[in-house]
Amino acid sequence: MWPWRRKLSSKKELGREYYFSHTACFPCIDSYDLFADGSADWDRWQRLKSWQRHIPTPMTCFQVAVWYWPPVLLAVGMSGFVAIYKVVCEPRGAPDITQHNLTIPFSLTSTALALLLTFRTNSAYDRWWEARKILGGMLGVTRDLMRQAMTSARPDSQHLVAMMGRWVIAMPYILRTHITEFQDVPLPLKKLLNDRELAFLTAAHHRPAAVSQVLSDTSMALTQSDYVYGLMSARISQYADFVAASERLLRQPIPTAYTRHTSRFVIIWILLLPWALWNSCQWLTPFVAGGVSFL
Repeated sequence: MWPWRRKLSSKKELGREYYFSHTACFPCIDSYDLFADGSADWDRWQRLKSWQRHIPTPMTCFQVAVWYWPPVLLAVGMSGFVAIYKVVCEPRGAPDITQHNLTIPFSLTSTALALLLTFRTNSAYDRWWEARKILGGMLGVTRDLMRQAMTSARPDSQHLVAMMGRWVIAMPYILRTHITEFQDVPLPLKKLLNDRELAFLTAAHHRPAAVSQVLSDTSMALTQSDYVYGLMSARISQYADFVAASERLLRQPIPTAYTRHTSRFVIIWILLLPWALWNSCQWLTPFVAGGVSFL
């Protein structure tokens, strides 16, 4: 993260999710909206297959420009320094640094840069895809739990089915608050759970584990079949596995030594690039260096 970015402390609760911004100078820009890929339906698939998908919207261009201005500004500023050095300093006796062919080192290191960025991109995509599979698995768990509860419940245990329905709906919200910085109970849960359930949830040290315990006790109480209870217990165990996988994604990021090495390599490469571009680009160097750093 760039040092001049800060995380705003103010949080606005907008129903199903919190809104937060990472850009100090433009708090209206939300990185979640910029990089999030929502669920696709048939209408969206038609747009994704259309030729119009190549045309960016003005708001998207503005968001990308605001979010990526620090590296672009760094490259343009270095290009301006190179221009001042060539125009002002060299005529007064400063050594001509660009008299040699400086593009050769960049040609040799571009392969290493490509490999580092490819590995970083693949690692990030693998983590994103694993999180997406966890979300899809939780959807299957919630549907199957409610199906089994509604079909196997005794006639006098419909209140337990309603209770299980409330906690099943609460499962993804509780997991989200467990693995993010927002530890307060979300507004939808305050409207969904009763006061006793909210007090139990707030007092729990590990909220997903507390949800699993409530679901297990409710499943045992609403059905008389040990076989059905075993099936429901297996689904609840899958939810516990999803919680553990989410915690692993949170607590075990991409190795810091590798990410720092890649970021430092990219920064040094971009800072030195204007020296290699000056002989061929001249006053177009700031535009070329800024475009390369943006890409």
